[in-house]
Parts: sequence; structure tokens; C-alpha cells
Amino acid sequence: MRPNTYVSLDELYDLYMNDGTEPPKWLSRMLGKPVDTFVDGDALERKVLESGIPTLFSVAEPSYDMLDTLRDGGGIYVYGAQGAGKTWMACRIAKGWLSRGLGDARFVSSVNLISEIGSSYGSYGNEAQVLSKYMFCDLLVVDDLGKEVPSQWSLSKLFEIFDSRYANNRPTVVTTQFDPASLARRMANGGDKETALAIVSRFRDKYRSVNMGNHDRRADA
Repeated sequence: MRPNTYVSLDELYDLYMNDGTEPPKWLSRMLGKPVDTFVDGDALERKVLESGIPTLFSVAEPSYDMLDTLRDGGGIYVYGAQGAGKTWMACRIAKGWLSRGLGDARFVSSVNLISEIGSSYGSYGNEAQVLSKYMFCDLLVVDDLGKEVPSQWSLSKLFEIFDSRYANNRPTVVTTQFDPASLARRMANGGDKETALAIVSRFRDKYRSVNMGNHDRRADA
């Protein structure tokens, strides 16, 4: 005779959520937890398109197992070698966020982010609008951080965005080829060391690290 296996209500709730299945309303009522609004089909496709997730990665399966970190206002720091699957993972996380109806999401590469801010420079109010777009979206995904040419100006703009999101508990996903210490050195090269360290310090404080390893999966294709 097999022994009985008991699962707490909290564990049962987490099983539903991590599986991407909407928990029954009775379970949410008993635990006093809200049920997420599940989005799928054409509505999810539209949200993915609006987020700026590249077409190549828009077919990625949603990931739900790190959403608690984002719900709490933290971030996810995805690092590893070129071709290790960092962008794919970030897009899976963003799609999980969107499919749960947790808010909007905005995907941008760090190079394009700096370029967009730079193109608005000197136009009254435009730079503030661009910065606000990335400071105040519900979820921000910054891809390939460290690929941008480091300068004191670019570092100051990145700091404005990351610091605002950190201070206001707005979740962020970052992908990069560099571990935190290496990223700080990379960003300080040609920029400002103190600002580089301040950015990375925020990642270390509230971000969950995901190491994708050193294998280039594209080399296997």
C-alpha cells in the first residue's frame, strides 16, 4: 500500500501557475490570491507584436516559472555566450508575462535603445518622452546589454532608466554576454566607472541570475 501524499493549497496553487493553467476560483478565494487574466490566441499575438519582440522569437513558448520574481518588482539577469539562447529565454519570459495579463511589455536591444535616445537629443521634450517610454512600461526587456559603445553619456541614460525602474519596483529582464563583474568593466571602458558599478549593483540586488552557459547553439545548426 502506497503512503498518502499531501500537497498544501499553496503548493497546489503554484502547480497550476507554473504549468500555465488558470487555477480554479475556489482555490484563489481560499488563499486570498487573485487569478491572473489569461491571454491567448489573437490577443496574445497582438500584444507580442506591440511589445517589439522580434518575429524570429515571437514563436517561443511562454515561460511562467520566474514570474514571481517579476511580480515582486525584481528583475532577471540572463547571461551567457553568444548563441546560448539568452534572447530566446528573455522572449519566453516576456510572453509568459503577457499571456498572464500582467501588463504590457517592451523589448529593445541596448544598441537600439541608445540610438533612439540619441536621435531625440536636442528636440525639446522628445528625449524625456523616449526615456519615459522605457522607465514606465510594465515590463522592460533590454537585450544584449554591453553591445552598445560605452560612453559617459550612454551610461548616464542607461542609469536613468534602470535606476527609475529599480526605485519604483518595475520589473526588468536583461540579457548580456557578460557576468555582472565583466559587464561593469565593459561599461566603464570609455564611460564612467562609478555609474557602471551603480547600474550593476542594482542588478545584483534585485535581479535573479540565469546562466545560459558558454555553448553557441547556432553553431550546431
